[in-house]
Amino acid sequence: MPFAPMTRLALFVALLGGFAAPARAQDSNALLAQPRTGWSAPALHVSLATAFAGLQALDTATTLHSVRTGTAVEANPLMGDLAKHPAALVGVKAGLTTATILSMRALSRNHPKAAVLTMIALNAGSAFVVGSNFRVAPPR
Repeated sequence: MPFAPMTRLALFVALLGGFAAPARAQDSNALLAQPRTGWSAPALHVSLATAFAGLQALDTATTLHSVRTGTAVEANPLMGDLAKHPAALVGVKAGLTTATILSMRALSRNHPKAAVLTMIALNAGSAFVVGSNFRVAPPR
């Protein structure tokens, strides 16, 4: 299998996303003050954010590998030149990933359903990009 280490990393990230929510003791007054729904469950938000971060890491790794081996170019015109500079690409992707997760966390305070649906859409798009990268990248 050409990408066995990356495949293992993808599976690890997917599994980690499901178990990433830490157990916390909560104040009973805080629970009464804020109504909880399925959309506002912390475990759901943490899982989606963890999966998003993992997918962004896979996107960065597969893009850098493909560009380094000369089998592909960065398709995103805004990131095209950055792909030639690994440290810059990693820094920008890390910053954008962090900003996205923090934005969704802020959105989830008042609109948890919108935050969850947005993260699901972002994860689906990121999974599509990572899948495309795996198809384009050469075997090791």
